[in-house]
Amino acid sequence: MKQQASLIETYDKEPSSKQEQEIIKPVVPIKITGSKEDKNNLAKLVNRLAKSEHGKKVLEKACEAGIGLAAVKLNGFSGFYQHKGFYGKKKSMVIVNPSYDEKHQLTVLAHELRHSEQCNSRDLSFLHDIKIDVKSQVIGRRAMEADAMAYHHLCVWELDKAGEKGLWEYAKKDYPEIAKGTEQAVKTNGTINSTEAMKYAFKGWYKNTFLRNFYEKDIINHYEQRVKNDKKLYGNSDCFADTCSCNEVISRGCEIDGKAYINPESKLLEKRQYLGVKKSTFDAFDKFFKDREKETGIPADKSLKEIPLTYPKKKEIPIALLKAKLKRR
Repeated sequence: MKQQASLIETYDKEPSSKQEQEIIKPVVPIKITGSKEDKNNLAKLVNRLAKSEHGKKVLEKACEAGIGLAAVKLNGFSGFYQHKGFYGKKKSMVIVNPSYDEKHQLTVLAHELRHSEQCNSRDLSFLHDIKIDVKSQVIGRRAMEADAMAYHHLCVWELDKAGEKGLWEYAKKDYPEIAKGTEQAVKTNGTINSTEAMKYAFKGWYKNTFLRNFYEKDIINHYEQRVKNDKKLYGNSDCFADTCSCNEVISRGCEIDGKAYINPESKLLEKRQYLGVKKSTFDAFDKFFKDREKETGIPADKSLKEIPLTYPKKKEIPIALLKAKLKRR
């Protein structure tokens, strides 16, 4: 017991050496709040991220926009990425969960800073607003996540080249479809084309079934848990009344270094592999709008009919088996 008390007492004391008391300054002067320990840990993350060309750029944009950083334990917080960290527009703050290891914290920092850029300099926060129809939300919210994932993978690749070994292998293991897209843009001389890296990694995000399914389910969960329980929202005819075109999402959201990495005229995000949802998700959307129409008299969202269903890939029949089947006929 005396040993435990001694350890607690030592932990509570202020560090005695000048080196321990020294506060680490971030190379990009972004505002950091919290305890001395939290500030130092976040400053270390900022300085590591700034070794990446695009990590430094997104930090500088956040700094210019007045975005701050804080470390908060989010154990049990809902959401796939939200329990690791999130960007809060109301308080202009990026939160990083210190419960995770530094690899997680570094990638989350890059990811959430990209979200802060989306909501500020590119003004895409309206895509989370239920005033726009369900089709626009599926297109927009998926695109925001795909863009943030592609961006943080670009940062991690650059960090690997800057000497932060192990990060890229970790990224490849976690999200191989996205990492493979980033690697497609590596030139023969070992440098990377950032525009191509974003394009291929962005498309790779949609090949990850778990991510696609999670974010479509996240939308319907929001409807059922928040909108349905809020009478003002549920009975508001302005909700789900506006629309946002696929071209607008791409032109405002799919950009890096001042260049579009997806052709806005391509209508890429309206294709089945980008817009399609599982039948169970579609049925949940359909039930929500039918129930709302029955209870409030507000017509169902017509854009739901424009959302296709995703179908599993058909298994290819081996040629030998196909020939055998033909012989039996």
